[in-house]
Formats: sequence, structure tokens, C-alpha cells
Amino acid sequence: MKVGKETKMKIHIDQDQHYLETEIVIRCSQIDEDILRIVSTLRLYQEKIIGLKAKEIHLIDLKTIFYIESVDKKAFLYTKDDVYESPLKLYELEEQLKQREFLRASKSTIINFLKMKTVIPELGGRMIVIMDNNEKKYVTRKYANIFKEKIKQIERSLHV
Repeated sequence: MKVGKETKMKIHIDQDQHYLETEIVIRCSQIDEDILRIVSTLRLYQEKIIGLKAKEIHLIDLKTIFYIESVDKKAFLYTKDDVYESPLKLYELEEQLKQREFLRASKSTIINFLKMKTVIPELGGRMIVIMDNNEKKYVTRKYANIFKEKIKQIERSLHV
């Protein structure tokens, strides 16, 4: 929420055993950045995330995202064929994706483990990651140990 902007929000929960599925309705005067953040957070529970492209809102399946990159304080989602802007900041995406197969690789990049083809260690503690689309991404020394540990965790969970 932005400082200086007073946002009033009512939250109602209507529980009934006869409901067959959960439905969330957002009533607002306009769709703004705060509303997009709320919707994006909710979509993560359905393994989808909101991406903006050409003033359109798209629902993107997490499995299709190769990596997420921050450029000029904006987060972008890279898929095989498209690039989408996220209404969330990189650190917000990292927090929400930490229980999934996404790994922080550098100050500005989060990588989808399931889209990695090759990891090449480099001198100085860095690593090069070749993605399934043959793009190269770098894991900086700062994130290398965390990256290696996260890979081990993901590998263990995939073998269970």
C-alpha cells in the first residue's frame, strides 16, 4: 500500500457447507496497483501469476516462466514466447515463490529450477545457468551457496 493513500477495505467471509468451491469477489471503484497485487497473490495459490502486457492482464502458469528479472525497479516474467510485467516487486515474488521451484540467482534475477538445462561452476564462486531456451543466467557468489542448497532441497522433494 502506498504511503499517504488511505485504502479502505472490507473483508467478508461467508462460510456454508453447501458451497462446492471457494469464490473470491473483489468489488472496487477501479483496478489499481493495490488490487493487482492482491489478485496476483491469490493467483499464486492456483499456480498462476498475473502478468501485464500491452495494457492487458494475463494469467500465466508458473510452470511456463523461465525466469523473473528486475529492471528499473520493475519485475518482468519471461516465458518461452513472451515477456510480462508483474505488479509485484522482485522481493515480493521471491517471498511468494520460495516454497516452489524458483531460486534467487542474483540481486535482480529469480530462476525457475524446472527450466534449467545446465549449471556450470565458474572461478570465483559464480555459476552459469543455461536455461531450456538456451539463455544464460548468472548466479552471483552472494547467492551461490543458497542456490546450491535450494537445488538439493528440490532434488530431494522430487525423489520422495
